[in-house]
Amino acid sequence: MKKNIKKFALWAMVIAFVVPAGVRADEMAESLVFFRNVAVNSKKLVSPAIFGISSARTMGACNGFIAGAGATSPRSARGNEPLFDGSAAVGLGLGNPRENIGFDTYLGIISVNPKGANGGFGVGEDGNLSFKAGHTFLTDDYDNISLAAGVNSLVTWGAAKRMSENVYGVVSIGSAFELGDTVVPVSMSFGAGSRQKHSRDFGVFAGLGLGITDIVDASVGYNASRWIMGLNLKFSQLSNSPILNRFVVQLGVDDVFNNDKNRRGVFVVAMPFYF
Repeated sequence: MKKNIKKFALWAMVIAFVVPAGVRADEMAESLVFFRNVAVNSKKLVSPAIFGISSARTMGACNGFIAGAGATSPRSARGNEPLFDGSAAVGLGLGNPRENIGFDTYLGIISVNPKGANGGFGVGEDGNLSFKAGHTFLTDDYDNISLAAGVNSLVTWGAAKRMSENVYGVVSIGSAFELGDTVVPVSMSFGAGSRQKHSRDFGVFAGLGLGITDIVDASVGYNASRWIMGLNLKFSQLSNSPILNRFVVQLGVDDVFNNDKNRRGVFVVAMPFYF
């Protein structure tokens, strides 16, 4: 009887130590899965930029940006055009794209040369106004799908009157995938426009963006007849300055394979703002 009691006590001790240990291991595994899912879902909310391709996402109320850009003239046009061409843009968002409709307005300033074509002040003598409206859907797994319709160059003045009005629709998807121990955010956009190709003909466009690091996004896109590649650099991770940490720099190449005989390098500096 005493032997049986000792055996029972021994097994009870084993069960007392082993079972809780097993429960703790299971709970730990569940915790790791939970935190991994949190990490993946948080990355899904970070949408990498796709250089040179329209996105269906809108900025939201009281958000906007100021940007300046420089582009090299294509090799085929050198001798007739300056080596570099400058432009500027201002964007402002209204509405709530997740609750109802987001509405963006874009002002493009094509002429940034202080000396105008007729000898007067030239900054702003050529430009256009463009608009976009869209809605964003968020799934339970934090994948986001945005739908938008827009019109480029609805209003034009100066030399920009040569630009055709382009009505387009676009779908954008934001998600993330696991690559080993790394979570990579991804963006995809697909769309078509009435004057997308050479500002004259109907054309389709698509793009893919990857968040390489917290600082660098890389992207590739196809726009109607040409390929575009670019990098998006975010200063928010590089500076504690309340001004500098808002800056975004984009470096890209338009018409990478020179399909349109219009290959050019593009440099963009933008500062998002909110109020």
